[in-house]
Amino acid sequence: MKKLRKVMAVLLTTLLFMTMTSVAHLGYAVDQSTVDKLFSVFDDGSNPMIANPPTGKTYTLKNFAKLAQYAGQGYNHGMKGPIIITEGTLKTGGKQCDVYLVTLTGLEVPTLTPQTTDIITTGQAGLELSNDFEKNVRNVMKKAVPKGANVVLAGHSLGGMVAQQVAADKTMQKRYNILNIVAYGSPVMFKGQIEGTLKRMGDVNDPVPYLSANTFTNWEVQNGTLQKEDSGLGIDITFAAHRNSYFSEKTWGKYDVLGFKGGNATIKLKLKTQKFYASQYMFIDELIGNFA
Repeated sequence: MKKLRKVMAVLLTTLLFMTMTSVAHLGYAVDQSTVDKLFSVFDDGSNPMIANPPTGKTYTLKNFAKLAQYAGQGYNHGMKGPIIITEGTLKTGGKQCDVYLVTLTGLEVPTLTPQTTDIITTGQAGLELSNDFEKNVRNVMKKAVPKGANVVLAGHSLGGMVAQQVAADKTMQKRYNILNIVAYGSPVMFKGQIEGTLKRMGDVNDPVPYLSANTFTNWEVQNGTLQKEDSGLGIDITFAAHRNSYFSEKTWGKYDVLGFKGGNATIKLKLKTQKFYASQYMFIDELIGNFA
């Protein structure tokens, strides 16, 4: 009976993912102008960092909302990529250390080639299965982040799930000192296997943090590890809270950059080290390589 409940939980979770994100596949069947119109309601430019990215030599992430804004630059329809890696200095508790910040964004329709920010990867990640997004992040980190480095992972929605997958990978745990994982708008994954301190943020109007089998098989973990705030955006078919809440300093400014409520951690980034990385399906990269 217990095994049957787990199977039913997986099936129901898969159905929920497909129902909420299958519209993403429209992007591969119609021209881009139509895609832009269809998804304008889901991509309303509410992230202030998309229109006004940070400039200068350094930029300090003073709280969680600033972190979400910075990571939100990865929502660029695949033109730059959903992965951002930036060097910086983490300050917390009167101490500081060098750190690499790795941020990941979630479901999005790409402009050019299909990328791993679609329903397929979302379903795989939600069921804690290996996927090309996770593999790409690990490959990129191995090239861009030196062995033994301190790492902070942060991700929204699908990006938060993949961040947890990376932090649970044994090879990555041996290679890096994973300090923290900040997942927002994401369900909990890999209980007991993640290196580093995991903090999950969830707007009370955002259903996505509950979209994994853990909701049905381990409710206490799924709900109990979620830090909740109410943006007042409400629940609607455009998932306004899921898309817009986490950028709000009014709602989330009381959490520090590592996701601790009332904490004092900040990360001062070296903007000249900021790099975007695409995450195409591996077979596409192979095809491009063959024709290059």
